[in-house]
Formats: sequence, structure tokens, C-alpha cells
Amino acid sequence: MEKTGWVNSAISQADTYWQNARADIEGKQFSDVYDNEGLQYVDLVMEGGGMLGIVLVGYTYILERAGIRFRKIAGTSAGAINTLFLAAAGTPDVSKSAALLDIMGSADFASFEDGEPFACKTIQRLLRGKGLFGSLVLHPLDSLRTCRQLLRHKGLNPGDAFTRWLQEALRQLGITNTAQLSQRINQFPALYYRGHPDSEVASAEVALVAADITTETRAVFPAKAPLYYANPGAVNPAEYVRASMSVPGFFQPHTVKNIPQLHECTSVAENWHKIKGIPERFFKNGFPRDVQFVDGGLVSNFPFDIFHKPSGIPKLPTFGIKLEVDHYQPKSSRAGRFTMGLINTCRNILDSHMRAHLNAEYHTLVKEIAIGPMASGESPHWLDFSMPENHCEHLFLSGAKAATEFLGGGFAWADYLQLRQRETAKTGEKQP
Repeated sequence: MEKTGWVNSAISQADTYWQNARADIEGKQFSDVYDNEGLQYVDLVMEGGGMLGIVLVGYTYILERAGIRFRKIAGTSAGAINTLFLAAAGTPDVSKSAALLDIMGSADFASFEDGEPFACKTIQRLLRGKGLFGSLVLHPLDSLRTCRQLLRHKGLNPGDAFTRWLQEALRQLGITNTAQLSQRINQFPALYYRGHPDSEVASAEVALVAADITTETRAVFPAKAPLYYANPGAVNPAEYVRASMSVPGFFQPHTVKNIPQLHECTSVAENWHKIKGIPERFFKNGFPRDVQFVDGGLVSNFPFDIFHKPSGIPKLPTFGIKLEVDHYQPKSSRAGRFTMGLINTCRNILDSHMRAHLNAEYHTLVKEIAIGPMASGESPHWLDFSMPENHCEHLFLSGAKAATEFLGGGFAWADYLQLRQRETAKTGEKQP
């Protein structure tokens, strides 16, 4: 795949960051799990953030340059896109972020706005700060049509172009179904734990988070796919990411039809109770045939809890990549800004609780990346699918720079193990 100009430039500058930080990073221990080539393995969780997700690619690019590879990977929304491609682009020992940047660099993000022209125009006006009221006054017909579209379809863009892009990119990587993805992520080389062969640590997992608004629960794919699909192994993983990326209002909810019914399998209600904790009485008045999903960020924008276990002594760490929270929101007098405030509150509240609970561990394992304005003073917007190339490059390099800071001085495996040992001693748990 031919690299576009901004991708070449971004890679070159990221390599410069790496060379400048290399002396402080090479030779450091980040995990007790490694292979014969000396590659160290970690689990990884990535936050959602729309177009700002390009930051995540820059971050993992530097991690891979430092000889770090990923065993289990999780993400929500934009984090789910990166999770899927990092898993699909090669076996776990392969460096894949550069290939992911190629995919991003060749994508026509603007085509993802595949709604009616009037809706696209309204979105761009709102992103430029025109405000809903101003748009209504100056462009009443477009605004009224947009409102009608939202009422009818619960979203302005069908998301079909986005799904096709995902499917085609996956096809070029040799992945067309979940079974193929599962096979690829489990093709580990021989792994060692503190010098001893350990087959137990070779347990890959991909976790893509969506919000199931029909049963009002968190859906983690592909683990919970059997609840929604009669043949989950045949499902194209692009469908999971489409569910996770269903930004309310921007994309129409993703619908899965004809989910397994009670008359087809007597264990359906039992499975829902076992896997999701939903009481079996929930299904006595009728079992839903169709389930709708919206952006997983509404229930868990940073699903760090999926892999991280805050007890015992780990064999490898769970690294987290998070976009720094904007704790101050401008006055919400405009309807659009008010709505975004509501969405961002949902996206951040549960994860903020988790951060407070983990405290020191969280700040040791998770890098919160501040995305500052560019030299021009412009700031990338997370829903700007028509983002200029220089904004994309700025985001990638923000992630790359943050990763060098984290690896060079922010994380030390030995110090983290001591932290966990102290916490384990407090609870009286046995060490492995």
C-alpha cells in the first residue's frame, strides 16, 4: 500500500522521537513475559475518541519500536478500530502500527459521512461553531430536514461506508470472519515467564466494547457474540466495530436482527443470565428479536477493567492509552454544546470512578495524552471526519511523543511489582 505524504512525514518525525529517547528506553524491562527474540508482551487498553484515535496509533508505534508486543487488546469506539487492526494485521510478535497508519492514511474519512447532503452540511456548520440556532436561522430547510432525519433514524449517517471500509481493509489483511481473527491472534511464538517456558501466558483476546441499548448492558465482542449471533465464528469483526463506533446522532444505531431465540435453543435465557447477569424473568414477557447498539463510550469509553486485575502479582502489565479529560466545559448555552456535554459526561463518569479506585496503579499504567493546539492555533475535533492531513499528523505525533515519555521515565516494571506486592500484602493474598 502506497504511503501518502503525511504518513511518510509522520513516520519520519516519530522515528526521530524514538532515536532521541532510545538510550533511555532500550534495555528496560516492561514485563516478565517475553519470547526468544527478546520482545516483551503486555496487555493494552485504548480509549475511544473519534478522529482523535489517530493519537493511539502514534503511541503504539513507539511501543513497538521499543520491542513491546500485545497479548490482549481492548478498545472502545476509535479505540476499537485500532484494537481490531492491531489484532488483524499480523501475528502477535509482528510490528503492526506502521501498517495501521498506512490504512488510516489511505482512508477517505469524509466518505464516512454517508448521510443526506443536507445532514452533512449541518454537521460541518456545527463543527465550525455556527451553533444549532444560527444554522436554523440561516439554513432553515437543511436544519429541518436534519431534525426529521434524527427523529426517524436516530442518526444522520447510516454508517454503511464506514462498515465497507472496515471490511475491505480486513479482507486485505486476510480476515473475513471472527474465526480467522481468533486463529491469528493466538499464533504466539514460544513465550517465557522469568526464564521458564509458560504456555499459559499465550492466551490472546480481543475486546471491542459497544452499548446494547435494548437490554441496557455493556456488550464486549467477540466474547459475547454468542448472545447475538447463531454462528458467531462466521461474523465479520467489522460488525463489532461498527456497533462500537455508533456515535449517537452522528451514526444510526447498529442493529443486529434475528438474535437466537428461546425456541431455537433452551439455554438462551440461561446464557444471558450467566454471561450478562440478566435475570431469566426478563425474558418471560418476550425475547427481543432485534438488538440495537450505540457507541460503547456511553457505558465504558476506557474499559481498563476488562484485563486489569487489581489483586495478586501479575506476570505482565496492562498498559492504558487515554486522551486527557477536559475537566472544564464552556458554558452550555448552545444546544449542540449542551448535547456534547451530556455525551461526554456519560463517556467519562464510569471511567473516572475506576481511576479513583485504582489510584496509584492507574497513574503508573495509564498515560493520559493531552492534545494541545497546533502551531496555527487550530485544535482537531473528534468528530471532524473531514480533518486536514496536518491535523492527522499532529495527532499521530502527539501519541508518539507521549509514548517516549511513558517508556523513558513514566513506567518501571520493578517499581510497579513492588507496588503490587504492597497491595497484595495488605489483603493477605497469596503470591503465585
